[in-house]
Amino acid sequence: MTDKNDLERAWMYHDAADQLLNGRIQSFLIAQAFLIVGYAQLLTAENFDEKTNLVAALFALSVLAILLTLVMRALASQLSRGIRELKEGYLLNDEHGDEVYRRYFSAVRGDGVDPTLDGFARGWTRTVPNCFLIFWLVAFTYALVILSSAIKAGVDNWFMV
Repeated sequence: MTDKNDLERAWMYHDAADQLLNGRIQSFLIAQAFLIVGYAQLLTAENFDEKTNLVAALFALSVLAILLTLVMRALASQLSRGIRELKEGYLLNDEHGDEVYRRYFSAVRGDGVDPTLDGFARGWTRTVPNCFLIFWLVAFTYALVILSSAIKAGVDNWFMV
């Protein structure tokens, strides 16, 4: 049996994890925006095909973006699992959960929806990072193809700007 103190602690943990997850998602989206703009700037630079250092930077940027996306997905998934556990074990528990929150959650999500399957959080912690990951894998492949063909062509100005 869970007492009122446990429920209050669960709310504190839930609130802290929710705020941390929100902050990480915001930071991730801002970082992705900067990376995409940087990628576009490199891709549209003057004489891009002739400057292997720009192609190498394009390749490195896509690798960095892939790593950032994988780290974000892992961190967000951990927090999301913790939040779902707090909901299932404490806040939305049929025996000793928060009745007000259970009613609110049921009204928002609809009756009969499993409270642990929070679609909004799942979308932000899995779907969005996966979409960025696919984008960056395509960008990486494109940069790799361009870089390999530039190296094969024996470009003389390897580190020239």
